[in-house]
Amino acid sequence: MSAYPSERKASIRLLCLIVFLGHLAVASGTIFGLDGSKRVEVAENLIDHGRVDIQPTEFSPLGRDGKQYTQYAIGPSLVTIPFYLAGRTLARFVPARGAEVVEFSEAMVNLVATVLTVGCLALFAIELGFHLRTAVIIGLLYAFGTMAWQQSKDSFEHPQVALYFTVLFYLLHRFARLRQRRLLLAAGLSLGAAVLTRYTTVLVGTGVVAFLSALAMRSGSQRPVRDAVVWSALVALPAVPFLVFDLWFNAMRFGSMLETGQQQLFGNLLSTATVLSGLWGLTLSLSEGLFVFVPVLWDPTAVVLECKRLLKPGGLLVVNYPDIGSWISRLMGRRWVFLLSVHLYYFTRTTIRTLLERNGFSPFLMKPHFQTLELGYILHRMKAYVPVLPGIGESIVKALRLAHLRVPYWVGQTLVLATRS
Repeated sequence: MSAYPSERKASIRLLCLIVFLGHLAVASGTIFGLDGSKRVEVAENLIDHGRVDIQPTEFSPLGRDGKQYTQYAIGPSLVTIPFYLAGRTLARFVPARGAEVVEFSEAMVNLVATVLTVGCLALFAIELGFHLRTAVIIGLLYAFGTMAWQQSKDSFEHPQVALYFTVLFYLLHRFARLRQRRLLLAAGLSLGAAVLTRYTTVLVGTGVVAFLSALAMRSGSQRPVRDAVVWSALVALPAVPFLVFDLWFNAMRFGSMLETGQQQLFGNLLSTATVLSGLWGLTLSLSEGLFVFVPVLWDPTAVVLECKRLLKPGGLLVVNYPDIGSWISRLMGRRWVFLLSVHLYYFTRTTIRTLLERNGFSPFLMKPHFQTLELGYILHRMKAYVPVLPGIGESIVKALRLAHLRVPYWVGQTLVLATRS
C-alpha cells in the first residue's frame, strides 16, 4: 500500500471534507424539475401518510387503483427519507422558513452521494496500487472536473448509482486480492441498492458474473466452475431481494411486475423491435398520431419510414426538434444548449422539411415551440453559460420564493406538424 493506514484515513477524510465544502458552497438547496419533485413527494408521503401515490400531474402514469404514481424506482425516495426527517427536525428551530430548510436538506442527497463516491474512488485508486497523493488527485478531478460537479446539485439518481457502482467494483477488486467471501455479500448489497435506484442497473449483474468467472478460471483452482457459481451466488444472495422488491413494487402500483409506468408515458412502441434496434426517439403513440424527438435517433430516415408504416393515410406526425438554423443557435454558437454529444443529427427548417417530404409526409405547420420549466431550474442551468448574473438571480428568486414558478422559455425548439401522404 502507498501509505500507513492512519495517514490514508486522515487524507481521505480531509479530501471528503474539501469536496463537501466545495460543493456546499454552490449548492442550490432546491429540488428542481418534476422528476425530483416526484421522488421527494414519494418520500414525504411514505413518512407522513404511509403511501406512495403522488398528486396528479400531466406526466405521471396511472396506477391500477386509479391513483397516479411516479414512473421511477423507489430507491431515491427511500434514500431521501432520512434527509427529509433531518430537515423537518431542523425546521423546528426556524419555523418561519421551515419549508426552505426541509427542501434544502432533501436537496443534499446527491451532494452526500458525490462526497461518498469521491472517498470510495480514492480508496479504490489506492487498492489498485496508486500512491496516496495520486488517489487524492483522482478524487478531486472527479469531484470538480467531471459531471459530478453538476449532478451533485441536480435531483436525478445518477450520483447515487455512481456511488453504488464504485463501491461494487471496489469490493470486487478487494475480493480478487483477499478472497474474503463477506466482500461478495457486501458487493451484492451495493448491486441491490443500484437496482432499487435504477431498474436497468440489473444488467450489470452479467458483468459481475463474467468477472467472477474469469477470476475463478485464473485462480488455479481445481474446480473453477464451482467457485464461479458459488461466488456469483454470494453476490446474488443479497441482491436478488432488491430485484424482487422492485418487481413487487411494480405489481402493487400497476398490476404487472414488468410495468414501471414508463410504458404509459412513452407508448407501446418502446417494446417494438424497431426501438430495440435504435428507434429511441419514438416516444409516444396517441391513436393515429406520433411524437418524435428527432436529434437522438440513430437513423432519422428509417424512423420516418417506420412512422409512415405505422400511420394511416392522413395520420398526424408531430415533430419537436432544436433548430440549429435558428437565430438563437447562431447567436450562441458553440455554447448553444442543444449542442450535446447525445444529439447525433441536427436539422434546420429546410432539412427537416426535406426529410419528411422525401419519405411520405407533407409538413403543413412549422413554428417555435415554447416549453415551460421552473424559474429556479432555468437560472441554475444558465450558470454554465453566464457566470455571474444567473447566480444573483437565483438568490433573488429563492428569497422571493419564486423558484418553482413555471415560466416559458425558447432556445430554438421548433414544432412541425405533418400528415402522412
